[in-house]
Amino acid sequence: MVKQRCCKEEARPTGERCRRLPRYADVSRTGALHTRSSTPHPFHYFSPASETEAYCILIANVNYREGSMTLYGRTITCPCGDSIKSLDTWARLFRWSKTRVRRFFLNSQKLQLIKYSIDHSLAHIHIVDFLP
Repeated sequence: MVKQRCCKEEARPTGERCRRLPRYADVSRTGALHTRSSTPHPFHYFSPASETEAYCILIANVNYREGSMTLYGRTITCPCGDSIKSLDTWARLFRWSKTRVRRFFLNSQKLQLIKYSIDHSLAHIHIVDFLP
């Protein structure tokens, strides 16, 4: 008989990975051995966002009131409907590459949905006709 090892963090609904090593084996009800590497949890891997989802994420991450930040000793005001984040941050939010993020911003600017500029490797995004 194989000793079954259980993982307390296996049933987390937050999508975090189980800290269990993939070499441990489980015994199913039929008695067959299954390794964790062959049956991943469905929440372990998230698919990249579509362009519609990316635009919704963009809308959700703009300022709803005026704010300011200090960048290289200079104070930059970020009005309502604007966002100043790096391309790396946007790539992580969209689960895309930086090239795809840059292309998405340029295409959105061509469609006149946003105004896009790069300041010191930060993407300054302004949503056109944004109403809080």
